Amino acid sequence: VEATLALTVGGRLIYTEPMFPIVELRQALSAWMLHTGEDFEFTSMESDEPGLIWIRRQPSGLWRAGSIHQDDIATQELDTAEVVHGCADFVGRVDGWVRDELGVEVRDVLGGD
Repeated sequence: VEATLALTVGGRLIYTEPMFPIVELRQALSAWMLHTGEDFEFTSMESDEPGLIWIRRQPSGLWRAGSIHQDDIATQELDTAEVVHGCADFVGRVDGWVRDELGVEVRDVLGGD
Protein backbone atom coordinates (compact mmCIF):
# COMPACT_ATOMS: atom_id res chain seq x y z
CA VAL A 1 0.00 0.00 0.00
CA GLU A 2 1.41 3.34 -1.02
CA ALA A 3 0.36 6.91 -0.21
CA THR A 4 1.88 10.35 0.07
CA LEU A 5 4.14 10.59 3.11
CA ALA A 6 4.85 13.94 4.75
CA LEU A 7 7.48 14.03 7.52
CA THR A 8 7.10 17.07 9.75
CA VAL A 9 9.05 18.02 12.86
CA GLY A 10 7.73 20.80 15.04
CA GLY A 11 5.19 21.72 12.34
CA ARG A 12 7.95 22.12 9.75
CA LEU A 13 7.83 19.99 6.58
CA ILE A 14 11.11 18.11 6.24
CA TYR A 15 10.30 15.60 3.51
CA THR A 16 7.38 14.59 1.34
CA GLU A 17 7.13 11.68 -1.04
CA PRO A 18 4.20 10.44 -3.11
CA MET A 19 3.81 6.69 -3.57
CA PHE A 20 5.65 5.90 -0.32
CA PRO A 21 5.27 2.36 1.13
CA ILE A 22 3.39 3.46 4.25
CA VAL A 23 2.39 0.01 5.48
CA GLU A 24 5.98 -1.19 5.25
CA LEU A 25 7.12 1.90 7.20
CA ARG A 26 4.31 1.36 9.70
CA GLN A 27 5.53 -2.18 10.37
CA ALA A 28 9.16 -1.09 10.74
CA LEU A 29 8.23 1.70 13.17
CA SER A 30 6.05 -0.67 15.21
CA ALA A 31 8.99 -3.03 15.62
CA TRP A 32 11.40 -0.18 16.42
CA MET A 33 9.15 1.24 19.14
CA LEU A 34 9.80 -1.95 21.11
CA HIS A 35 13.55 -1.10 21.13
CA THR A 36 13.87 2.69 21.05
CA GLY A 37 17.36 2.61 22.51
CA GLU A 38 18.83 2.21 19.04
CA ASP A 39 18.65 4.40 15.94
CA PHE A 40 15.93 3.74 13.37
CA GLU A 41 16.76 3.58 9.69
CA PHE A 42 14.05 2.56 7.24
CA THR A 43 15.02 0.67 4.13
CA SER A 44 12.17 -0.33 1.88
CA MET A 45 11.95 -3.49 -0.16
CA GLU A 46 11.31 -1.06 -3.05
CA SER A 47 14.63 0.78 -2.62
CA ASP A 48 18.26 -0.13 -2.03
CA GLU A 49 18.89 3.15 -0.22
CA PRO A 50 18.96 2.94 3.59
CA GLY A 51 17.63 5.90 5.53
CA LEU A 52 14.52 6.77 3.53
CA ILE A 53 13.29 7.76 6.99
CA TRP A 54 15.63 7.84 9.96
CA ILE A 55 15.43 8.64 13.66
CA ARG A 56 18.83 9.10 15.30
CA ARG A 57 19.91 9.70 18.86
CA GLN A 58 21.96 12.85 19.22
CA PRO A 59 24.89 13.48 21.60
CA SER A 60 22.40 15.33 23.84
CA GLY A 61 20.48 12.06 24.33
CA LEU A 62 17.54 13.46 22.39
CA TRP A 63 16.44 12.42 18.89
CA ARG A 64 16.33 13.96 15.41
CA ALA A 65 14.26 12.68 12.50
CA GLY A 66 14.88 13.02 8.80
CA SER A 67 15.42 11.37 5.45
CA ILE A 68 18.28 10.92 3.02
CA HIS A 69 16.06 12.80 0.56
CA GLN A 70 14.92 15.56 2.91
CA ASP A 71 14.13 18.99 1.53
CA ASP A 72 14.96 20.74 4.78
CA ILE A 73 16.93 19.86 7.91
CA ALA A 74 15.10 19.39 11.20
CA THR A 75 17.28 20.96 13.85
CA GLN A 76 14.70 20.38 16.58
CA GLU A 77 15.59 17.55 18.92
CA LEU A 78 12.83 15.47 20.47
CA ASP A 79 12.68 13.39 23.63
CA THR A 80 11.85 9.70 23.47
CA ALA A 81 8.22 10.22 24.52
CA GLU A 82 7.66 12.71 21.68
CA VAL A 83 9.23 10.37 19.13
CA VAL A 84 7.23 7.36 20.31
CA HIS A 85 4.04 9.43 20.35
CA GLY A 86 4.64 10.56 16.75
CA CYS A 87 5.42 7.02 15.60
CA ALA A 88 2.37 5.59 17.38
CA ASP A 89 0.20 8.30 15.83
CA PHE A 90 1.52 7.38 12.36
CA VAL A 91 0.86 3.66 12.99
CA GLY A 92 -2.69 4.46 14.11
CA ARG A 93 -3.35 6.67 11.10
CA VAL A 94 -2.08 4.05 8.67
CA ASP A 95 -4.17 1.36 10.37
CA GLY A 96 -7.26 3.60 10.19
CA TRP A 97 -6.71 4.54 6.56
CA VAL A 98 -6.18 0.93 5.46
CA ARG A 99 -9.28 -0.16 7.41
CA ASP A 100 -11.45 2.67 6.02
CA GLU A 101 -10.23 2.57 2.42
CA LEU A 102 -9.50 -1.12 1.92
CA GLY A 103 -11.63 -2.81 4.57
CA VAL A 104 -8.60 -4.65 5.94
CA GLU A 105 -7.11 -4.71 9.41
CA VAL A 106 -3.33 -4.27 9.08
CA ARG A 107 -2.67 -6.33 12.23
CA ASP A 108 -4.69 -9.23 10.81
CA VAL A 109 -2.52 -9.29 7.69
CA LEU A 110 0.87 -8.53 9.25
CA GLY A 111 0.35 -10.01 12.68
CA GLY A 112 0.26 -8.29 16.06
CA ASP A 113 2.80 -5.65 17.07
